[in-house]
Amino acid sequence: MENNIKNEKQMKSKRRWKSDNLPRVFTVRAKDDEYKKLKKMADETDHSLSRLLIEATLYLGVRPAAEVRADREVFEELIFQVRRVGINLNQIVHRLNAARRGKAVPPLQSELESVIKEVERTVETLKLRL
Repeated sequence: MENNIKNEKQMKSKRRWKSDNLPRVFTVRAKDDEYKKLKKMADETDHSLSRLLIEATLYLGVRPAAEVRADREVFEELIFQVRRVGINLNQIVHRLNAARRGKAVPPLQSELESVIKEVERTVETLKLRL
């Protein structure tokens, strides 16, 4: 008899969900610091933790893997271009310094202009793609 009363109290104190509206339950694993950050965000936005995760994932910008891969390819190409420009600039600076010491011929004006144009093209490409 005592167990029945105890079970009834427990049943009444448990929160009941409208399972018709939310029929799926799933578990999410997180590190302690991740959980604290998510919980804080949920509290600040007056959402449950599960609602925050659902809305953030579905409506606020988790992108398909294909888009992420495409972006990665663009960034890798941009990194390659920036490195190439950096190498050219380093070569010119090296030649200028060597020329000052009388150990090399200074770079030609056309070489300098070519590198400047390459830098400008790379900057424009970065602006367009970012």
